[in-house]
Amino acid sequence: MKAVVRNAREAEKLPRFWFTGPTGCGKTTAVRRLARDLDAPLFTVQGLYDIRETDLLGSPTMLDGTVYWQDGPVTRALRSSQQRRTVLLFDEVNRARPEAKGILFPILDGRAKVHTGRGNEIVEADPYNLVVVVTTNEGPEYFVEQLDLAEQRRYGSKFEMTYLAQSDFEAAVELFTNRTEVPGPLVRVVLTAVNEVRDTATRAGSSVERGIPTALVLEWLKTARIYDDEGVDDPMMTAFRDALLRPFYDEPDAVSTVVSTVRSYVQSAPLGEDAAREWVASDLAGRVSGDDRSTLVENVLAGSAIDEDDI
Repeated sequence: MKAVVRNAREAEKLPRFWFTGPTGCGKTTAVRRLARDLDAPLFTVQGLYDIRETDLLGSPTMLDGTVYWQDGPVTRALRSSQQRRTVLLFDEVNRARPEAKGILFPILDGRAKVHTGRGNEIVEADPYNLVVVVTTNEGPEYFVEQLDLAEQRRYGSKFEMTYLAQSDFEAAVELFTNRTEVPGPLVRVVLTAVNEVRDTATRAGSSVERGIPTALVLEWLKTARIYDDEGVDDPMMTAFRDALLRPFYDEPDAVSTVVSTVRSYVQSAPLGEDAAREWVASDLAGRVSGDDRSTLVENVLAGSAIDEDDI
């Protein structure tokens, strides 16, 4: 993406990008990172079914008895691009009604301009300074609008994303260890359990329709750390129930499957550094027999995911 942005004008290629993937895999975070790396302002539109053109372009507003015009995020992004490289994110674009998205067409293609609705005002962007990214969630559990071919053609290069722990396990371990102060060996066990739930969600006929978002794993581990400091019984499973399971899963069969999977990995797991290592070497490994036991302990303590077949 950065290569396209850097060479957009010379190559006459519009910097338009499309991220797709399951909810919570990091699509929006990746766009924020892109804007930061480009040193570019970021303007965001959240795709909602009832979004209106005025939400995107702007509308009159009253302040202290005086009517002012207030630009919407799309108009502000176009104005910004006249002076500098600018990122415009349309998050979950497939949740918005087609009628509201019609104004995106002249923005996404080479015209890069809109009629704001403020009299006859037309705002034109620098099409090569305007980096447009749209994101879509995909899966049977999402209530979305159909994307027609005219839209898809304008969305540009498409990138399919997945959860960090499934694409780069070691990077995910580092991220969660640093942000939650949960010991690395326990983070490896947690992420292995989380990945198993995610894999289950992709299987045909599974009662689990969606995998666990990265943000909720962070909430789970941060909550577990608080519970452990406060002396709550079984902080890992209790925090899992409160911070992740109840907010995200409600279908009984899915709840049963997810709880069973996570419990098989982390029930009664301690959060202290030494205690966690001892738990991996004894309690967790105690559920595995034969040669697999030493391999399991070695893998978790030295640094790798657990072989799911070992549990």
